[in-house]
Amino acid sequence: MNNSNLSVKTTPDVLEEGNEILREVSDAAGIPVLYFAKHEGLDFPEEVLAGLEGEMIEIEGFNLPEWARE
Repeated sequence: MNNSNLSVKTTPDVLEEGNEILREVSDAAGIPVLYFAKHEGLDFPEEVLAGLEGEMIEIEGFNLPEWARE
C-alpha cells in the first residue's frame, strides 16, 4: 500500500514520488501494490490519481498534529 501522504499537506508531487519509490520496491520484491491512501479532504486532478498504482482508499484525519490544523 502506498501511504505516502502528509495528511492535509499532501501534494500531487508527494503522491507521485511515493508511487515511483513503491513501484521500484514492488518490482524488486515481486509484490503488487494494491492500494494508495489519500486524505478525504483533498482533491487532485484525475490524471494524477489515474497514474497511481492500486485502488484509492480515502483516509480521515484523527488527532491531527498542530502543523496539520493550519
